[in-house]
Amino acid sequence: VSGSSLTANNLRLGSDTGSTGTVTVDSGATINLTDTVQVGQDSATANTLTIGAGGTVNAHTAIIATNTGSNGTANVSGAGAQLNLSGLFPTTGTDQDGAVLVVGRNGTGTLNINAGGTITIAPAPSFGTGLTGGLLIGGSSASPTGTGNGTVNVDGAGSSIVFSNANGQAGNTQVGRDGTGVLNITNGASVDGSTQGLAIVGRLIGSTGTVNVTGA
Repeated sequence: VSGSSLTANNLRLGSDTGSTGTVTVDSGATINLTDTVQVGQDSATANTLTIGAGGTVNAHTAIIATNTGSNGTANVSGAGAQLNLSGLFPTTGTDQDGAVLVVGRNGTGTLNINAGGTITIAPAPSFGTGLTGGLLIGGSSASPTGTGNGTVNVDGAGSSIVFSNANGQAGNTQVGRDGTGVLNITNGASVDGSTQGLAIVGRLIGSTGTVNVTGA
């Protein structure tokens, strides 16, 4: 319902082995997180985050399929469906990470963006030994093991991933960092990394990265 909201520091779906987590937010409702949403932390079941038409999730980091053997799916679908990742975490200290979206960190993760859904990633510059933000598909610089398997599907006119340097940096895109990553951009969808430093397809030894851009 419009105006409904959930506020928390972290949100975990499928936290432990054998558990299942499902979250849906739509119709003008909002989830506000200080830190991270994890879709499938340790669980191999069908853990699903759905952001439907008019729904919004605001966070610093989103990880789909965190640990080895985990499984997670996120859907951002419909007009006004938004996932917004921004800033630094922690906000103080010697090591601060820029906002990042990780699909298939060490498990199997899928992200579907369609029917006008949008994702905006706006990292601030990392500090100390903190990690540069952006988009990682198939693996993660925080835990390189080569087991991550990530797929991102962006489909249809108005569906998009946009990287913004509004906070001082737009981060990098890595498809197949140390695992297997696939990015599909189809039927008029867009991924706008014009403000980013790098887009890398196949990063470390043994990784596999694939990008498919098809359709009108």
